[in-house]
Amino acid sequence: MDPGTEAGTSGEKGGSLKRHLLIGGASVSAARVSMVAFGFMAYLYLTRTLGPAGYGLYGLAVTISQWVAIVVQAFAGGATVQLVAGNSDGDHYAVSILRLAMVLGLILAAALAVSAPWLSEMLRASDLPLLLSVMALEIPLMGMSAVHGHVLMARGRFREWTFLSMGYWAVRLVLSVSLVHYGGTPLWATVALPIASLLQLCVAAWLTGISVTDKDSVPWRSLLFHNRKRTASVLLNGLFSRMDMVAVQWWGGSSYVTGLYAAARNLSDVAGGILNSGQAVVLPVLAKAHGRGDTALRDGLGREFLRYSLYLGGWILAMSVLCLDGLTILLGTEYVGAGPVAMVLLMGIGIRIIGSPGAVILNARGDRGTILPQLTVVIALACACYRWLPGWLPASTFSVVIALVASAVALAMSFFVLRELTLTTETPMPWPSYGRTALALFASVSLALFARFEWIPVLSWTDLFLLGGIVSATFFLVLRVLGEKQMATKR
Repeated sequence: MDPGTEAGTSGEKGGSLKRHLLIGGASVSAARVSMVAFGFMAYLYLTRTLGPAGYGLYGLAVTISQWVAIVVQAFAGGATVQLVAGNSDGDHYAVSILRLAMVLGLILAAALAVSAPWLSEMLRASDLPLLLSVMALEIPLMGMSAVHGHVLMARGRFREWTFLSMGYWAVRLVLSVSLVHYGGTPLWATVALPIASLLQLCVAAWLTGISVTDKDSVPWRSLLFHNRKRTASVLLNGLFSRMDMVAVQWWGGSSYVTGLYAAARNLSDVAGGILNSGQAVVLPVLAKAHGRGDTALRDGLGREFLRYSLYLGGWILAMSVLCLDGLTILLGTEYVGAGPVAMVLLMGIGIRIIGSPGAVILNARGDRGTILPQLTVVIALACACYRWLPGWLPASTFSVVIALVASAVALAMSFFVLRELTLTTETPMPWPSYGRTALALFASVSLALFARFEWIPVLSWTDLFLLGGIVSATFFLVLRVLGEKQMATKR
């Protein structure tokens, strides 16, 4: 092939992928904004209507069901984008992944429904069994919907995925408000979730055109054993990620205490939604660039994603100080004890965002590196802390300690995954950028705490927005003054 023709073809491919990235970025941003908006409205309504005790019971049921559903995500959904986007016969993989998600979801749903009375007794929550039985219905529906969504993303159909996500959250909000207004109990709040997931699944199946009855597929063995170590890492991390809620209920034995923690946890999850927005766009584009051999686009986009995540994670760490008073302003004086917990959990989210590019880049490249040994040790230590540490602490502080353990695990995981990225791909760590971001974080948080205690007693929405503006302006201004305009990586 003529060199000029080959260069032109490569440029066309790179331009096509960049256009996909721009369209995908705009679409996913719109979807995430709607998700945050609708989810936040539902969060405000449910916390205020159900109260800490009712919201704690609802949050515990949702947490346990999502905990179980992580198994489906790890085995069926974790590799969907990579396999569909990175292979010419991606639709065959999609059919098999969808079948696997359905079978695993049905098995796990039956197991959760059967074990609901035992879980209720162990966690000292007598009203939990019926809620868990309802939430069990959502596990296969949610797993199959997620597979269809991943297929849309892998095909570059970002607009359809956007409308699908926006529709789901809008329907979930309307159903939650309507049913809780009608019934007034946590049970009706849980009923809204499987109904919304069923509607989402019907629309998603129509958009992708993929069905479990399609004949073209690949053997399940190639899915179950695809990158086994990385699947085990996802499974282990996912199972641990919701263990803190269970630990709070275990030690507190009170839906009220769990409700305070759930309110703080769900507020931090709103910021966690931002984490998935970057991953959802970057992963399929990186996988396609890697599959086509476009190393320039793959490595350049990876560096930009590192930069984006570093600044975003640092900013969220700085903004976490607003949670001290923010939850009381948002939810009322009943939730005054949830502020410190929300601050600590939001710090963990910021740390996860900083470390997230490592996992995304490794996954897109198909590298077999894994942090499974380190992850196993860290989670084992954290579980030991969950099991014994709260027993030595006053009841008023163990929720904060559990949140601290969860954030410490996030810190360890981010360190290990970025270290794995440097060892596996020889990507240099941008230490100067991390140093400048740390200085900006220290300056913004110090000024915010001084303003909070000496200048602006946060008593209203106006005070909260003013303090947030001070934090944001200081953080990005210090970055600018220090000359942090681009990642300090080798090009």
